Amino acid sequence: MIKNLICFDEKYINLPKSKNFNFFLHSVLSSEEKNDLLIFSKNKNSGVFVKKKFHLLNFIKGFLRIDRRIELIRYIFQIYSEKILRLKISDKKYAFEFTFLRVAKVFFVICCYFEFFSKKSEEYDNLINLCYYNSLNLAAVYCFKVIKNKTVIDIQHGYIGKEHPAYSSKLKNNYLIPNILLLWKNQNTHYLKNIFKLKYLNYPLKIKKKNTTSFIIGISLQTFPVNQLLLEIINNFKEEKKFTFFFKGHPMDFKDAKLREDLKLIRNQKNVKISSKDNIFEWLSNIDLHITHSSSVIIEAAFSKIPTVTFEKKTLKMYQDIKNIDNYIKYINITKFEKYLKNIY
Repeated sequence: MIKNLICFDEKYINLPKSKNFNFFLHSVLSSEEKNDLLIFSKNKNSGVFVKKKFHLLNFIKGFLRIDRRIELIRYIFQIYSEKILRLKISDKKYAFEFTFLRVAKVFFVICCYFEFFSKKSEEYDNLINLCYYNSLNLAAVYCFKVIKNKTVIDIQHGYIGKEHPAYSSKLKNNYLIPNILLLWKNQNTHYLKNIFKLKYLNYPLKIKKKNTTSFIIGISLQTFPVNQLLLEIINNFKEEKKFTFFFKGHPMDFKDAKLREDLKLIRNQKNVKISSKDNIFEWLSNIDLHITHSSSVIIEAAFSKIPTVTFEKKTLKMYQDIKNIDNYIKYINITKFEKYLKNIY
């Protein structure tokens, strides 16, 4: 029997539930395969949880056992330095500082968990990751793929495309990237075939729209601050009964208290709903229009023919590889969004 270790950091803990991972993972894994789940946490230390331990002694042991340290640092830097190219010139200083700090952190984590993942790589045949470029996941990737020559599988958990630095064609010869990429369907990802072995998941799912009494605008949030101008525009519609604004928190920002604080300007409006726990398809079944900065919910919404409005022109370029996406995504200058709302219903 093939044994798979599914490993991810606790900050991704809501992703499987939000995205129906258990459902679509079965579309590519054999029923004869045994899957064990391992979640790293700062607080919990039982069951599937492993407590994070960044001890100096563990770092020293790992550092002494890792070969080709300079080469490893170079490959980590290659993955994260791509971010520099994606930022504006005014952000270059921040980007370099961010990259060097991230590379140092990842190298430190790999050393700390070298012994732990070396033992795990002897117990399992394959490693399955959510977001392989997370620092803990890269520690697992290094031990499974580089040291033990085991297969590493990465599950698409969000946007993947030419604009994504961790899936760039420049990484083709980087030994830290996964062997197999499990992709959502409906994407033109020919360039990825030269980097990964591709398998396609039975995802996204088509949803059936619920009958609602008002026009529901769904806003999917991400891990950066909410656009305050958008909140001001929504506040201008506080007496408008024909609209409902339904906010969906990001799975990695799953605390209701934080979400409500971010939305304090409008949170008490009668036509505003806030959710961080709904499954993405349950949420989508309620909405008529989707608003986002650049969330991968664009793909899931388009698959069920729900249109998306974005206030970022670059988002159009990000999702250009999705089949027929032009029919379901529209850029609008946010200063014109209030007028747009008044004209659509």
